[in-house]
Amino acid sequence: MLMALVGDVRRGKGFAPGQVQVDRLVETLAVNLDPELENSLRLP
Repeated sequence: MLMALVGDVRRGKGFAPGQVQVDRLVETLAVNLDPELENSLRLP
């Protein structure tokens, strides 16, 4: 999974809901997910 830390995020005219424009990328990280994370966060 890739995560990005960005600055200057804004909505664009005519964009789909949830879609944004990123003007400045600060950092990109490659993250290893714990395969049991979803199970540990699940409510009883």
